[in-house]
Amino acid sequence: MLKLISPLLLFFAPACLARFSPFVPFDSWLRRWSKLIAHPDQRCLNVDGECLYWPTSRCAGGWEEKHNGIRTLPFCHGGGHRRCCFPCDTQCMANEQLWSREDIACNNARGRCQNTTNFCNGIYATGMCGGPFDRQCCDPKISPGGICPLVTYEPTDHLIAVGDEEMRVHPDFVPAMNVINKAAGDCGVKVLVGFTFRKPRKSKSDVMRSFVYKYYSNYFVGHAVGIFLNTTRGFCPHWCSYNGYWPDTKCFSDSLIAAGLNRETNFYLDVHDGFNRNVTAWKKLSREIRDVC
Repeated sequence: MLKLISPLLLFFAPACLARFSPFVPFDSWLRRWSKLIAHPDQRCLNVDGECLYWPTSRCAGGWEEKHNGIRTLPFCHGGGHRRCCFPCDTQCMANEQLWSREDIACNNARGRCQNTTNFCNGIYATGMCGGPFDRQCCDPKISPGGICPLVTYEPTDHLIAVGDEEMRVHPDFVPAMNVINKAAGDCGVKVLVGFTFRKPRKSKSDVMRSFVYKYYSNYFVGHAVGIFLNTTRGFCPHWCSYNGYWPDTKCFSDSLIAAGLNRETNFYLDVHDGFNRNVTAWKKLSREIRDVC
């Protein structure tokens, strides 16, 4: 019995003392003890950091980095693209202001000087920024073989990526993504995106495995997205989403049809804009992005 009571005394005694003692403010005690309560982002919170979506956010204090390409102990929950932005204190901000005076070469190239742990849709160039070596110029015009035209669609309250999936689509498909997002909000469902841009596979077995890897697939040019739905009744797989089994999923499906989007069932509900109907345009775009994205 004593063994059971002792841990409870150790936990609650500080609270009682703090609550009634004029020397230990209760809110100060609460802040200290709240750090011991499990939280999905606790490791990031412990260093006063903030968990943000890495590909679309800029962090002056630097991001958590991978070790040998793998983040064995991630600071944030929610997939590999949600990372911990370390805080930029007063000294950090003063350094940034001082270093930025020597960013002329990068600014003239329309690049951005930043810590190399930040995402760069291009490549980092040295010798163009002030500050330490790991503060370099992200030049979007420089990339091996050309510029990748794909953009990252940022998650919303109604549309999120599953796991480490990054929602990379062609700019011309962004309006379709907006339609999907709006339909989800209007119909009261949440869209879970598991598949966007993919490169063609070399193996015939991979190519023939599914719609995703068929010839002239819109996934190859960033004009398709593979989704599931989460509803008030629970998870809704591809066949449920396609057929509109429930009123909210039927509302969602009808909204996509009304907007002129195409739907096909595979492992996901594949939504695309029919870009591959123009084979000549598809081949041209495929050649443009094949080696740079």
